[in-house]
Amino acid sequence: MKSILLNLFLFSYFSSVAASGFFLPEDFAVYTDGKIVINWQPSERYEKKMLPTFNHYQGQDGGYVAIYTHDKEAAVYGVGGDIYVIGQIRVQGHYDGRIFIPKGYKRGDNITQDPELLEICATYFPSMSGNMWVGGDTGGWFGIQNTSSPSDRPSRRPWRR
Repeated sequence: MKSILLNLFLFSYFSSVAASGFFLPEDFAVYTDGKIVINWQPSERYEKKMLPTFNHYQGQDGGYVAIYTHDKEAAVYGVGGDIYVIGQIRVQGHYDGRIFIPKGYKRGDNITQDPELLEICATYFPSMSGNMWVGGDTGGWFGIQNTSSPSDRPSRRPWRR
């Protein structure tokens, strides 16, 4: 039991420390059963989907912001409450647990409408300009599974299409 706990601790620690230095493939596959989204296929009932992933920032001190929308048709998968993910982009910053914090922000800051981040997003998703926002809950792809607070989760945008 001690060995299992130690391995889990070490995996969590090194995932958190090292996640900023990793790059995800731009053809990043995710699997969903309509309720859960993971990056490995546990069974045939999970559908494979490609999550557009752009490694915009190439430095070691980077990570991914997820791009959210209310437009179900433009999305790869839903996260609940009429919120959908259309992709993710690597920018400068660091992970605090499983939450990515872009450069210039601290944990708990609202990054959803950062003009610079949205301008980068519009470069890769021009048809979604004005209909998207960003969030940092992307550390799960690296195996970082510590709990997040409600302020870390994607918030409902005040506008609707």
